[in-house]
Amino acid sequence: MNLPRNSMFVFLILCSYIYSVVTMCICLALRFDTTSY
Repeated sequence: MNLPRNSMFVFLILCSYIYSVVTMCICLALRFDTTSY
């Protein structure tokens, strides 16, 4: 049983998780690269 609603829910969770990880990496990169700016 592959429900479209369930797979869409998992897809949204993965997108929000990846978005938060990318945002944290960007914040850390900006924090460590303040001398270049």
